[in-house]
Amino acid sequence: MTIIRTACQTREAIDTRRVQRRPLWSAMIGVIVVLVFAALPPSAAWGKPARRAAKSVVVVQVVTNATFGAILLTESNSPLYVDTNPPCAKSCLATWPPLLMPKGKKTPEGGVTGLSTVALGSKLQVTYLGQPLYTYSKDTSVDPTGNGVQGFAVATVSDSGSGGGGGGGGGGGGGGLVY
Repeated sequence: MTIIRTACQTREAIDTRRVQRRPLWSAMIGVIVVLVFAALPPSAAWGKPARRAAKSVVVVQVVTNATFGAILLTESNSPLYVDTNPPCAKSCLATWPPLLMPKGKKTPEGGVTGLSTVALGSKLQVTYLGQPLYTYSKDTSVDPTGNGVQGFAVATVSDSGSGGGGGGGGGGGGGGLVY
């Protein structure tokens, strides 16, 4: 009998250890699940698709030009222009390439309020205060040479369009095109 008791006691001891380990494993799995869900965005944790952040990119910069004052340039330092005539199309676009958003980007930025986009075929053209922006194919530096050519004017920024602090708690203004 003693041998059977020892065997039974040993089995009971083994079963007791297994029972004691189960709550520990359950607790560890529970903690892991909580940590995983805490790391996910709220919408993903509940099975809804996560909302993507706006895909913005700096495409325009404001610089001071001795002749025109504050003007808009591309990030590659090409002067920008607006068309004061009907919109530029077909052969005009060879001389006046539109400023297009990079593929996959939707929101233009650039230190000035009033930037937006407009559809140009399957692409997005950058606009300033509703005016489509163009570069001039003959410009070779930051100094604009296309002002007045074929009805185009240098895209200039008024003092209130720089997005700086306005007076009286109003914040930056809307700016304006001056040509």
